Formats: sequence, structure tokens, C-alpha cells
Amino acid sequence: MNEYLNRQLDQISKLISGLKGADVGLEKLIELDRSLEMLSNLIKTVRLEGQEDFTELNDQGVKQDAAFYFNRQFRVVRFVGSYENIFGAGKIDDLPEVSSFFNAAGFDHFREKTELLLETGEPQSFYAEIISKNGLLLPVHFLLEKISFSAGQEIVTAGMVFFSQTPTVLENYREILIENLPGMDVYLFDTQFRHVLSGGREKERLGLSNADFIGKTLFEVYGEKTRKRLFPFYRNALDGKLSEGEVRIKGRVYFISATPVRGIDKQVVGGALISQDVTKEKEVEKNLLRAKREAEEADKAKSLFLASMSHEIRTPLNAIIGFTDLLHKTDLTPKQKKFSRLISQSSEHLLSVVNEVLFLFKLGMGKVYIEKVPFNLHELIRNVRESLIFRANEKDLEFVYSIHSGVPEVVAGDPFRLKQIISNLVGNAIKFTDDGRVCVRVSKEKSIRKRVFLRFEVEDTGIGIPKKDLDFIFDEFAQSGIGNEKRRKGAGLGLTIVKKLVDLLGGRMGVESVPGEGSTFFAVIPFEKTDADVSEVQEKDYGGTFNLLEGKRILYADDDENNLLLGESILKDWNVDYELAVDGAEALELLRREPFDLVLLDIHMPKLSGVEVLKKVKMDETNPNKKVKMLAVTANIMRNDIQRYLRSGFDSYIVKPFREENLYSKICNLLDLEPPVVRKDSFPVSTSKTGITSERFDTSLLLKTSGGDIAFFNQMIDTFISGAKEASEGMVAAVQTKNRNEIGKRAHKAIPSFRYFGLTRLVSSLMKLEEMTLRQRKTEPVEELVASLVKEIEKMVRLAEEAKIPEDGN
Repeated sequence: MNEYLNRQLDQISKLISGLKGADVGLEKLIELDRSLEMLSNLIKTVRLEGQEDFTELNDQGVKQDAAFYFNRQFRVVRFVGSYENIFGAGKIDDLPEVSSFFNAAGFDHFREKTELLLETGEPQSFYAEIISKNGLLLPVHFLLEKISFSAGQEIVTAGMVFFSQTPTVLENYREILIENLPGMDVYLFDTQFRHVLSGGREKERLGLSNADFIGKTLFEVYGEKTRKRLFPFYRNALDGKLSEGEVRIKGRVYFISATPVRGIDKQVVGGALISQDVTKEKEVEKNLLRAKREAEEADKAKSLFLASMSHEIRTPLNAIIGFTDLLHKTDLTPKQKKFSRLISQSSEHLLSVVNEVLFLFKLGMGKVYIEKVPFNLHELIRNVRESLIFRANEKDLEFVYSIHSGVPEVVAGDPFRLKQIISNLVGNAIKFTDDGRVCVRVSKEKSIRKRVFLRFEVEDTGIGIPKKDLDFIFDEFAQSGIGNEKRRKGAGLGLTIVKKLVDLLGGRMGVESVPGEGSTFFAVIPFEKTDADVSEVQEKDYGGTFNLLEGKRILYADDDENNLLLGESILKDWNVDYELAVDGAEALELLRREPFDLVLLDIHMPKLSGVEVLKKVKMDETNPNKKVKMLAVTANIMRNDIQRYLRSGFDSYIVKPFREENLYSKICNLLDLEPPVVRKDSFPVSTSKTGITSERFDTSLLLKTSGGDIAFFNQMIDTFISGAKEASEGMVAAVQTKNRNEIGKRAHKAIPSFRYFGLTRLVSSLMKLEEMTLRQRKTEPVEELVASLVKEIEKMVRLAEEAKIPEDGN
């Protein structure tokens, strides 16, 4: 370093010598000024590096800033100086231990110096750090001396000198800071635009130094283009205004901020300007905007693709499923029935896969929205069981559920997504279980303030999952290596969707499984507590009858030839007066001419879309169908699009592919028709002498499920009859052996199949019997109730036999 300084001094000396007795040129003076400035900065920097060592202070004659006295037990007995300024507010009468002034290492050092003082009698001078009132370590120079009193008591005095910098040193540091500001320049100028201070090194890009500005005006330093760009900022500052903005100078972007400087009398005496290079930031901002625009375009493209795929795949599926349903109603040979049923099953499977793929795509796009509405959780679990009990009965599986007492009946959340999660898990459990049972359990994991965390478990006794597969069982298209024959009915997306939905709801999910014994999937999901009343009007059920729309006038518009033919076939079977339109323009023309009771409009049609047709009808005061109910028919599953259709004026919607009975119920509900009181597949109600009300044996759900397959329909009736007889005989045998536990088990197992056929009163009696035998501690006699149930079951068996449909050799 000394060698470098010597070279600089030699260079400056030569410059000064060259000026003696010669013409003093401006260029030489500027060169000398720069050299002196460089040397000054270097000297200041060296001074910054070579700070004085506090321990080298001369103790003699140094004035102490504060002092404290303490005894051999390191207890402070007196403090001289501003205690509060150093250590903060405290009771001066209750002085602390010396150790409270230091951290552990600092006190150890202080104690060593004190012991050395007491041992040698020599004053100890050293550097240490104390803990100041704001918790920071404060450097202090200590001088320890021993004081002895006549009574032989020894006291140690600790003098303290705090480090402080002189104004000159601080000024030098400020100069170093200002002159070396990174990526920016600062200027102070007077009312004549003359610079009195210049700092920062960004100006070096322009071939300028801070020395080039001192004593010079804006107009003397910059070129014409730069002057024009910067002058407004200087002018506004001198006019007393704050101004900010961006300017471009020699290919770089600078953010300029200028402010007035006011004197004691509040008059403007100058201005201050900061120029910061923001070229990189602007480039980053530009790239971010471009990335955002590209992401938005990609998202739009994905949305269009999803809507297009949904329409292109689901629209032909609607025709396939619809015509297959109509085919079931015709006279078919047993072989034709088999083929028809296979078409129906394959179509349903394809629809399931398409739905899973499209839904997974929506999840990935962030297009799945979560609701937060009050709903009856207990009712939802019951509905899930009712919707899947048939599949369990089909495999002769026991399907039960339990809701712990701590689980609230009503919570706020997304009931649709929760039902989707549980239904998917239960469907999987039934699919991979060939013997035993499936159980759904709901319990409360914890409750905090306004939220409750509920745990949902789906347990089965199925094939199980190998330990090696558990790590990726929730991955897309993942399937367990056990039971390969089960793969034929799944794309491996169900669990992926469930996991993503649980994550979306803010929950967590996991699985426990033992191959050959079964699996337990669990999900813990938070819900909000609520006292809301969730009672609502349910849509009416119109069963399997299609005779309520006779004489109604219905318009159906669709540009797909197959779907239009399907619609015509369905409407013709309903004996309605209908009109068909192949595009939006034709539909609008028909709506202008003739009144209808209901209008079905496909959303995507040429010439005019379904939404455009609706808006034109609603805006035309003379249109006879201005107030007619309109139903949107769409293959689009995007929720925001469906909500847009409803906001545009549609009264409801139906998504392709749809079942005939679903379309029928939707139309009947829109027209607010009363459903039939007695269905053709039901039996009258009567009251038995035993006190249990006899019920109708309702096969409507089985008729829908069987899809016209008489052999399958009769097979399921036989399964019910066999199970009912087994339950009856088992309960009688258990009564004779006085085995109350067995009575309860028989009643419990019989409940699902009796509920499936609408035997609600009989189910209530079975549940009462289950409660009395399995849960109540009282040994109340059950013989009379069992006898009544057995008689009623016998009646239901006879009704079931009568409900079977003769096959007549077809």
C-alpha cells in the first residue's frame, strides 16, 4: 500500500512541477484535480481500514465516561454516570450483578481481569463489550483499580470509556460513502443550476467524474440531448416541486427523483437530484410482462382446448348412450340385450375416463373453484351410501358408515367436492374388494376457534396395496401391482384427483394398507363452524314415468345430427308436440313465430349460439316466448362457463351426455309439475295388526339401474329375497338361543337391501332392533319385535316375488 501511495505522490509532484512557470492549461488542471481526488479517496479508505485499537488508549489522564464499584461477589455497590442512557430505565437503588452487563463470554473475560487485579494489585486496562439498553453490544475500554478501606474491605472500581468518532472522521466516512454510491449518482445544486456537491460513480459510464460537476452548471456538463431530458427535473426542484420519472441516456434507463431544498425561511435555496440506473430492472420487468402475457395466452389456449375436447368427445357420447337407452326399451333377443348392455357399460366407462381426464386438466389449470356454503354433513354421508349401496350389494359386500358423536351436523365448506372425494374413495374400495365389507368413518380430529378438522376414513377388506406402491399410489395413472385384472375399469386417475382436491380444500391425505387384508384411506379436511339453517327445497323426483309432458310444446335446437335425432326420439316417446332446429338462426325464427312451453338450446350452434338466441328473445318485447323457461344444453364442463350461461338468462342447464330420466326430471322441475303419487312399479300401503306399517316394494331405482335388462332385474330381486329370508331365519334362531349380539348383527346387515327398495318403516324397525341389542345396556325383551319383523319380511318377500318381470322367452 505504501508503495502505491508513493507512486501516486510522485505523479502528483510531477504534475505540479510541470505547472510552474508555464501556461496553466485547463486539461492539466483537470488531470491534477482528478489525481488529488483519487489520492484523497485512497487515504480516507486506508484510514477506514486502519481504525485505532481501543486497547491502545493511554490510560493516564483519560476522562472516564462512567464508572461502577463492585465487591468480591461481583455485586455493584455504586454507579457513577448516566445509568439509564447506558443500560435503560431501572431502579438505581436496586443495583444489579456485574454479570448482567455482559454476555457469558464477556463476563468470563471481565472476571479474569478482576482476579488478576486482586492477585497482583496492578490496574488492569482492557477492551470489552457490554449489553446496551437496546440489546446491542457496545464497545467499552475498562480500567480496573482496587480500593481498600480501613475495615479491610476491598472494592474494585471499573472506569468506562466509550468509543466515539470525531466529526472529522465521520465527515471523511460520509465522503467515501457519497463518492462510491453503487449504480446511482446524487447531486446538490443551487438556484443557478450550479452543482455544489456530486457523488456516486454511475456518471463514469458517460466519461465523467464527480470533479467534473463541482462549480459547474447542468448546461456546462451534459450534451444537448441529455440536458433536454434532465432540465425539467432541475427546473421543477427549483420551482418547489417534487418530480420523478424515467429517462434514457446513451442506451441505459435512469430513474430520476428531484426535490427542492429549502432554507430557514422555507424559501427554495437549491435542489437535490438522485439518478439511479434501472436498466436491469426494466429488462426484468419487460421479461416478466412478456412471460405474463405468454402465460395468459397459454391459459386461454388450454381453456379453449378443454372446452373443445369436452364438446367434441361428450357430444357423440351423448348420442351413443342415449340411443342405447332407447334400444333397451325395444323388444330384443337375449343376445341383443347382452350386446346392448355391453355398449352401455363401455360407454359409461369411456365417459368416466373422459370426465377424469378433463377434470384433472381443470385442476392443473386452476379452474376448479371451491365453495364455502353451509351443508348437512350427516345427510351427505347418507347420500353417498345410498348412491353406492347397489354396487356393494352387487358384490354381496357389507357397506356401513359411522359418524362419531363429536362431529357437527352442519358445517360450512364445499359439499360437492367432499362428496366427490368420498364417493371416489368408496367406489375404489368396492371395486377392489371381493369379500367382506367397506366402512366409512367420520370423526373430529381437532377444533380451533371457528374451524373444525374432520377425519374421513374409508376402510375395506380388499386386496390391499404393496408397501413399495404406497409412495406413488396418488400419482397420475398409477395403479397397484396387485390384482391386475382390476385395471380394466380404471385409468389410474381417481386417487390423483382425490389427492389434489384434498390439497385444494386445505387438508391432508394418506393411506395404510396390508396386502391381502385391506386398505384404509384417510383425509383430514378443515371446515368452518356454522349455525346456519341448511333446510332447502329439493328437486322433485319423477321416477321412471314419462307421461306428464303429454301435450306440451317443446323446441329442441342442436346442430349435431345424431343428438338432434336422439332428442326427436325421446320427445316422440313422451308424446309431446315438438319442433326441431338445426342452428341458432332457425331456432330464433321458430321462437318468433310460435309459442312454446319450454325451449332446449344447445350452446354451440352455427349462425347464432344458444346464448345469442336467448338474448335476442329476451330483448324482443313482442316475442311470444320472452318469459318461457329455457334450458341450456352443453357439453362444456367448465364451471365459470356454465355460470355465465345462467347469468345470461338460462333457467337451468343439462350437461351432455345425459340420461333420458335426468332430462325428463329437469324439464318437469322447470315447469313445476307435480310428480305422480303412485308409481306403476309400486304397491299400496297397508297397516299390519302387529303395529308395523306395511309398505310398497319400490323397484324404481332398480329399474333405472338395470336399464331394461329384465334378466338382471330379476336376478337382483332374487338376491334380495335370498338375503331377506336369511335375515329372518337368522334372527329367529338367535332369539331361540338368546344371542342378542347375533340378533343385532342380522338386523344391521339386512338394513341396506331393505332401504334400497324403499322399505323405510321396516328399516326403522330393524335399526331400533339393532340399537336395543348392540348398543343399549338394558336387556329389554326383543322377542315380540323380532316376531313382528319376521312377519313383515315374509310379506315383503311375497311382494318381491310379484315384482319380478316375466321374460316371456325374449
